Amino acid sequence: MSNGDCSASRDRCPYLKKLVTIRQEYKDALIYGAQSYQPSADGQDVAAYFYKGSTHRVITVVNTLAEQRYDGSLTVRKSEANSAWRDVLTDHVFRGSGVRLQLKIPPHELRILVRESFN
Repeated sequence: MSNGDCSASRDRCPYLKKLVTIRQEYKDALIYGAQSYQPSADGQDVAAYFYKGSTHRVITVVNTLAEQRYDGSLTVRKSEANSAWRDVLTDHVFRGSGVRLQLKIPPHELRILVRESFN
């Protein structure tokens, strides 16, 4: 995609531009950071990855199911217990309870969660 050319996928253009912007904004974690671990999910159809950068902590989560919403949780490390995460795609904030982070993800959707603060 160059200079806003979205002719191949015009209906997805705004979404794709947003993903590129997020990748640039959180590059310290997503590009230059370390993929530290995979938070475990309640279902096998959800994949999650934790990235640690110099400034940001990011968890990417995808629901691979085509027709079923994921309504479950991720288990994060103790260092991330009771933390708040903002989905930068929707601005929804998810708050952990201990090491469990409850999530709702529509079918075939992605969440890009950025840790709100370091307590």
